[in-house]
Amino acid sequence: TNPPAEEAKPEPAPPATEIAAAPEPAAPVETPPASAEEREATADLTYKRALSLFADAKTQDQKAEAAKLFAQAAIGGHPGAQYSIGVMHYNGTGVAKDYAKAAEWFGRSAEKNNAAAQYNLGILYYNGQGVPKDDRLAYKWISAAAENGDQKAIVARDALKQALPADVTKPAAPTFPGGLPAGSPVDASPVAPAK
Repeated sequence: TNPPAEEAKPEPAPPATEIAAAPEPAAPVETPPASAEEREATADLTYKRALSLFADAKTQDQKAEAAKLFAQAAIGGHPGAQYSIGVMHYNGTGVAKDYAKAAEWFGRSAEKNNAAAQYNLGILYYNGQGVPKDDRLAYKWISAAAENGDQKAIVARDALKQALPADVTKPAAPTFPGGLPAGSPVDASPVAPAK
């Protein structure tokens, strides 16, 4: 029979003959990716910090620090930051002067309907700065900026329309998959007609 628990005497463990292996390290905990709203909010806060830092910048080092923040927000998808880092690359403010990088950032912002970026991208295409000279793309982006209300772009678009050949300034006819021209009997309206 077993003695009651209070009478039992613990026996010492046998001496270790070898060192126990270290336990396997735990797998790193992966943080789930932030939601689109969280990424957007982070980019917006970073952009605002960059604007504040740049406004107070008196030295090249301070401008370079602002450029880092603009770039961080731009990578996060903020169109204002994409435009700002584009301007900094164009002018060589806080970063090396680089027309190709300026065009890249203006392009990202232009795709998000930033009129100032659309205008600047059009000017880069017109002058062949950082991108191959392309009058058709210059006109496209300057026209987009004009449609978005940029006053300089309205003047530039009208001047380009006079200076460039008509085949460059006329809009390309949109087509549907399969090559049907716009205006074909296909109803492309996103709203169904009322019955």
